[in-house]
Amino acid sequence: MLRKIREFLHTYPYALLLIYPVVHVLFFFLLNQLPLEHHLISCSLDAKIPFCEWFIIPYFIWFIFLFGGMIFFLFVSREDFLRMAIYTMGGLLICLMTCLIYPTAIDFRPTAFDRSNPLIWLVKFIYASDEPWNVCPSMHCYGAIGITVAICKSRALNRRWYVPAGSILLCLLICLSTMLIKQHSFVDFLAAAALAFVLYPVGYCVHWKCLQGPDAALYLRTCLRAANKKGRNDFHDRQPHQRADRNGRSR
Repeated sequence: MLRKIREFLHTYPYALLLIYPVVHVLFFFLLNQLPLEHHLISCSLDAKIPFCEWFIIPYFIWFIFLFGGMIFFLFVSREDFLRMAIYTMGGLLICLMTCLIYPTAIDFRPTAFDRSNPLIWLVKFIYASDEPWNVCPSMHCYGAIGITVAICKSRALNRRWYVPAGSILLCLLICLSTMLIKQHSFVDFLAAAALAFVLYPVGYCVHWKCLQGPDAALYLRTCLRAANKKGRNDFHDRQPHQRADRNGRSR
């Protein structure tokens, strides 16, 4: 197995970009441990946005949408994966570096709740595990925008209208969730949207040389089809034994 993985990475080295989510999480964790002077971020609209614990659901879905999407694009095509990596992973890295150079924070998260339910428990869990620091630009918003743009730009994924439409809807819910559970300011969302706008030509207008070359997606899809075919054959081979009666005679 290790030999096959080494051969795969030797043939398709760009697949190593999938380690970025691990690097991102470690970088973000270490960033939150640094004794930095944080600048408060807020605007008048933040006080008018109500708290709604229901939006903790799309907030959590973001992790699957973003990191699952990064893995999924490796099965789509080399060009789609690398454009997604340049745009989405590159933008997230810029968010991290921005927070390192200009640390930010919010101070309007609620400290007490007048009700208790499983969604409130999840909000409390997020509050306890994620300090209200390094918020601008919002990585939640930028990551959701990045994956959504990648889906909408992919010729393989936008053939059915409901795929990009569903991703856009989920992106909007995720962006709203950051403000409705009081994890981010409206300013953080605007900064993420502005960054996404600025980086769009870099990700989707420049003809990068790295987009051409051996395509891991073709290899992976071939392996999946072979595995599925083998599974179906094994299933059919077992059927006569399963139909045998207690006396060992076929029905």
